[in-house]
Amino acid sequence: MSNKVQSLSVILRGICKQLGLQKEMALYQIQAHWEEIVGPQIALHTTPEQIHFHTLSLRVDSAPWINQLLFFKKEIVEKINRFLKLRDCQESFLKDVYLKRAPLQPV
Repeated sequence: MSNKVQSLSVILRGICKQLGLQKEMALYQIQAHWEEIVGPQIALHTTPEQIHFHTLSLRVDSAPWINQLLFFKKEIVEKINRFLKLRDCQESFLKDVYLKRAPLQPV
């Protein structure tokens, strides 16, 4: 038995990986800190909904906002991945953002 001391985040990350919960933990972190990640203006018109195949589905409240966000998809992915890395969740977890027009639901 090793006496090596590990931080709680390292232990939790290992448990999540063993149980296959990385996607759920990443989604929870994204939802909980959405405004911090993308800023108040984008957060007002979007809600992160689910992650499937490294793609985050976003509910967007209007077609003009979907059109605007198409230009920022890469930047949003980079911001989310940077946030998750700082939170010791994952590295380069997301690869794309899927935008869909739907009424926003509180998270």
